[in-house]
Amino acid sequence: MTARHFSGTIRYVHDPGGARKDFGREWWSMTFHEDGQRTLRAVAEIEPGVVAPRHVRRDTTISMDADWFPLDCFTRLHRDGKFLGGGWFRFEDNLAEGEVFTS
Repeated sequence: MTARHFSGTIRYVHDPGGARKDFGREWWSMTFHEDGQRTLRAVAEIEPGVVAPRHVRRDTTISMDADWFPLDCFTRLHRDGKFLGGGWFRFEDNLAEGEVFTS
């Protein structure tokens, strides 16, 4: 058995008055596992100067079941190269729990 895997890039574009400027990007990948679960991974970067005076990087992984119900998620956030925080989350039918820590 082989899992299916897709990936791509999303460009963040600001277009004030026709002066189009890229200000970030997001690399993503999705794995469709043999048991029907899916895992999405994404790393996003926003450059300083266009929408805010800071550089931001977010790294997230979320897994879902065959019906796209979230199972677990982990995310980390950096601003200007420094760690801001991270969090872990787990989901069930009637429960959502998480643990988050910040700098």
